[in-house]
Amino acid sequence: MPINTKESYIEIGTAVDSNNELVNKLQLPAPISIPATDEFMADATRSNATGAMIINKIGRTQYKSNITWGSLKNTTWWKINRWFQKYGYVFYLKYFSHTDGRVKIHRFYRGNVTEPTTVGNVVISGINVPEYYKGCGFSVIDMGENNVKVIKELPV
Repeated sequence: MPINTKESYIEIGTAVDSNNELVNKLQLPAPISIPATDEFMADATRSNATGAMIINKIGRTQYKSNITWGSLKNTTWWKINRWFQKYGYVFYLKYFSHTDGRVKIHRFYRGNVTEPTTVGNVVISGINVPEYYKGCGFSVIDMGENNVKVIKELPV
């Protein structure tokens, strides 16, 4: 069963307006894979008297994911990368969290880009370019700020 096929499943934008809509948003195509981790940050020490572990949570749980597409049309891949070139690599991300069943918005930065495989050839404006890119994607890393907005929460 696919995770989601809606174009608005994941959106990126430069800011969040008063209606919780992203400004300068780009809707990303539904990925084939979004393996994610929720990273719990803590300071842990052992008690001198009993040797029991003492754990203090630092900040909030942070999210990291690798967004991957099986294949994207050349212009779609270029459009995504040009958005980052125009607006920068720190952005707001609207996504569905599979960990807790909530739609959230908060700031991320783009990490490593997966080097895609080129498929086919097409001539655009006299230049021979790939028709599709296979296995393309990039990582998104939570900035760790406390201003996470929960837009919707599914019942449990």
